[in-house]
Amino acid sequence: MQTGFLKNSVKGFLVAILSSGILLLLFGWICYTREDPSALSGILGRAALYISAFLGGFFAARFNREKGLLSGLATGGAFMLFVALLSMLLRGESEPIRFMTWVMFLLILLVGTVGGYLGVPSGKRRKRKNKKKR
Repeated sequence: MQTGFLKNSVKGFLVAILSSGILLLLFGWICYTREDPSALSGILGRAALYISAFLGGFFAARFNREKGLLSGLATGGAFMLFVALLSMLLRGESEPIRFMTWVMFLLILLVGTVGGYLGVPSGKRRKRKNKKKR
């Protein structure tokens, strides 16, 4: 693996962590201003995860300028492992990991990969040939 690819994937991972922190603060403030904060906290927390994974994959592919799927997969995988380890540290030992939590981890990976795919800058755009009107 090239060091430039790895370095840019780490940059994408850091974008994902930074954006998740910012989004969690913003969404926490939105929940705090509501009458019932718990009604939106789960939805907005997951939205912050998925948006952050997308942004991480997107920016990793932008930094690499190629290999978007691989960039997004690497960044999404690293972010998924980070979230999985963090959730296991904060969870009680007696609580099992539920099926939907595993689905959430896989969705983080998928969204990061999609972000990587969409983040590759398009090369020279194809120019249409002007057809002469008869």
